[in-house]
Amino acid sequence: MVAIKNHEADRFVRSRSADIWLYLFCGPDAGLVAERAHSIVRTAVANPRDPFQLLRLDGDQIASDPGKLADEANTIGLFGGSRCIHIDAGSKTFAPAIEDLIADPPQDCVVVISAGDLKGDSPLRKLVTRYAKGAAVECYPDTMKQLELIVDEEMKRAGLTITPGAREFLTSHLGADRLVTRSELEKLVLYASGQGIINEGHVEAVIADAAALSIDEAIFIAFNGDYRTAIEAGQKTFSQLDPGVFMGFLLRHILFLHRMRIDLDRGVSLDSIGERLPRNYFGQKRTLILNQIKAWSATRLLQIAAEIATASAHARRDSRSADRLAMRCLWWIVRGSRRAS
Repeated sequence: MVAIKNHEADRFVRSRSADIWLYLFCGPDAGLVAERAHSIVRTAVANPRDPFQLLRLDGDQIASDPGKLADEANTIGLFGGSRCIHIDAGSKTFAPAIEDLIADPPQDCVVVISAGDLKGDSPLRKLVTRYAKGAAVECYPDTMKQLELIVDEEMKRAGLTITPGAREFLTSHLGADRLVTRSELEKLVLYASGQGIINEGHVEAVIADAAALSIDEAIFIAFNGDYRTAIEAGQKTFSQLDPGVFMGFLLRHILFLHRMRIDLDRGVSLDSIGERLPRNYFGQKRTLILNQIKAWSATRLLQIAAEIATASAHARRDSRSADRLAMRCLWWIVRGSRRAS
């Protein structure tokens, strides 16, 4: 029986036990759920991009067809070796399918479940926690101390130093979501690259509560499903702003929608969600946001957030590809919006 508290989770993930093959990552921080789940996936298989090694399943699909999970988990890879199944939990329960899998464990297959903020007595969480070869891992927003450690690690990795005032200002604007925190730090490092020391001016210029109008324009046009206009808006934005920074803003928007969609799936009314939107979302913009929340499932939003985070990482390694990758992110949104409408 393994129940991992939030403060123990990062150490637990880094030193993954070979005895555990069933993982549940759950909590209100969707970005942290995605980051920790992805860490396990990377260590579970040799090549996570190989569809024969890594399979993604939707929890709602498993709920409708419980036998599908066991069939996939017991499938032998074309070239042998370990496999991994990554399940994005939806609004329906698929605990019976997990129970069947525990009764007859698969060979050489790791199962990773990404879920929202499950209560301690939820069937899925209880099932994984009580299983000797399972681990339920809490994912709650970072504390100030954890944020400071993350900032220090990123600065050290980038070969930069940060003034105490800038560090304090920075951490006060981070913490709601781990992926957003990573994205904002990446933007800051890119902005201050080659300058050696990050001061409050750097932080204020990059870690802002509101993006430029052109950024919002490109994002909202993409969500309307208009490819040509979205590309034109994107090109306009990239002439004023680094594409890697834009991808950070896009990721933050996606994860914001994901949090709101989770609330909607839990039964919170759309009107109540609308009342809780930030003050800068009013009028037509408020209507568009609510339409996006209705149209996109929590599972799909989390999937595309992971795709954008991966594209952003590639752009950091090869700045020459940043424009192309940012455009690809906009195209993913356009294509998804067309399917959702």
